Amino acid sequence: MTEKESANNQTKTEEKSQNGMAGIASQPISNGTENKKATEIEKKAENQGTPPSKMMKAWEWLKRKADEANLADYLIVLLTAVIALWAGMTWWEMHDAGKQTDKIIAADERLATAMENSVAQAKTALDASIEASRTDQRAWVALKGIHPEPLEAGKQVIAKVYLVNSGKTPANKFGGYSVLVPASTERLSQFPVPPAYAYTASIGTLWPGVDSTADGSVTVKGFNLSLTPSGLEQINRRKQFLFVYGEYTYFDIFDRKHTTQFCARYSATSKTFEMCPNHNYAD
Repeated sequence: MTEKESANNQTKTEEKSQNGMAGIASQPISNGTENKKATEIEKKAENQGTPPSKMMKAWEWLKRKADEANLADYLIVLLTAVIALWAGMTWWEMHDAGKQTDKIIAADERLATAMENSVAQAKTALDASIEASRTDQRAWVALKGIHPEPLEAGKQVIAKVYLVNSGKTPANKFGGYSVLVPASTERLSQFPVPPAYAYTASIGTLWPGVDSTADGSVTVKGFNLSLTPSGLEQINRRKQFLFVYGEYTYFDIFDRKHTTQFCARYSATSKTFEMCPNHNYAD
């Protein structure tokens, strides 16, 4: 080989070497720029937080945790789940038991109310039965009649008052008064109580079916009454009137006090005493 050819070959070799160096030098510059842009795009995507990337990260995190988890972690999770399930079942049972308890309480209240009503009704019925028995068995003192003797001028007016116990038991502490009252009106509006000495019946016991006779011939002031001929004529002509009224009290065997009041007016037509429209009462 000549020196010229050797020089040419050396020159070509140097050119190829330079070209190769230029290619190697330019390639890293181009690849670095592209990698930088890719990195920026990835960071931008991460910063934007697109759903796919978040889901992927979450999934990768779970996989890592699953890989890192050991048996103790699984047992803790399982135990926590069991405790949560047991707590839920317990709460449900307590909730259901609370409802059942409320129902039982409501039923008990209704039962108690029904029992109270039943007791009240039974007491009412018992009281009514007792009252009916007392009413049936008690003493009843009533006016049987007033019988006057024939009126004559110059003679005392005499009227007998008859009372009877028509009940089934004795009338205890029986007593009262009967009085004779002359008046100029056909109806009495006042019935004054006479003084104690005008009482014509002593306090005692009036037995069932037995009559009591009282003297209704004294005035409210305790005096006897006699009629003059003119007075008798006025009564017969209905210018003057004669009344007999009274009041008697007694106690039945249940120690309840009772009162019998009466009033009657003399009739010149029937020659008897007829009942007044007022002051006639018995309990």
